[in-house]
Order: sequence, then C-alpha cells, then structure tokens
Amino acid sequence: MIWSRFLSVATNTGNGPASGISVVIDGIPANRVIIRDSIPINTTFASFGSILGGTALYHRTGDAQHVYTSPASSPGAVDAVAARIFP
Repeated sequence: MIWSRFLSVATNTGNGPASGISVVIDGIPANRVIIRDSIPINTTFASFGSILGGTALYHRTGDAQHVYTSPASSPGAVDAVAARIFP
C-alpha cells in the first residue's frame, strides 16, 4: 500500500469577499465557498487531515457534481473531496 498526502491552499486575490456556488450538503441546498479536488483513478480516499476554519465534505461516486455529505458514509465510495471554507 502506498500513502500519499495532498495539500490544497486557496487565496482570495480579488477586491471583495469570495462568492459561493450552489451546493447541497447533507441534503440541504446552500450557497458556499468550497475547494474541491477529485480522487485520482485507482486511488482510495482514506481520511482528511485538519481543515483550518472549514468543514470536510465528501462527494460520492454517482452523485450530482456539487452534492456532498459530511461525514463520508463510505470512504471507498468517495470520488472527490471538498472543504467548505465559509459558513
């Protein structure tokens, strides 16, 4: 088994606050700023590390693009992860 770690960093370089996108989190529609990354093919997601000021979100294989759960119901079924960085 090979373990890999990834780090995502986001910076707002605009003149105003970041605007969110339409997402569904745990069945509830919302407008949120997120950072999203797909899980590479032939790779299984294991866990999140720490998320400073955010919430871990999980996208399940087969769900619509911006439909997430928190926490993951089954890590093996996760094909993308995201971090909600504003409430």
